[in-house]
Amino acid sequence: MNENMKKCPICAEEILKDAKKCKFCKEDISILKVKKPNKGLMKKCPSCKEEIKKDANKCKHCGEIQDTLESKKQIQQQQQESAKQEINKNWVNALSTIGGLGLVWIYIKYFW
Repeated sequence: MNENMKKCPICAEEILKDAKKCKFCKEDISILKVKKPNKGLMKKCPSCKEEIKKDANKCKHCGEIQDTLESKKQIQQQQQESAKQEINKNWVNALSTIGGLGLVWIYIKYFW
């Protein structure tokens, strides 16, 4: 292949390096020039091995949640909130039980 030539990404025929449209398949190849992201900003998904952004929380290819610092913080916050709700439920249950026992004691003391 000549240094002034390249292969068409659609039909793989040799075309001029500066061509914007393939003379064989008539496809516009100028729109196919998509910049690839910088390798320093990318990582491989541990599940599907596709490249994704380094700070992604979820893989766009397989949908797997990534083990990132931000996702760990979100999980930790959710666990803390559910623990607080559980503590509040326990207090309400304890106070309800104490109140109920108090009423039973009063009933027994004065009306039995």
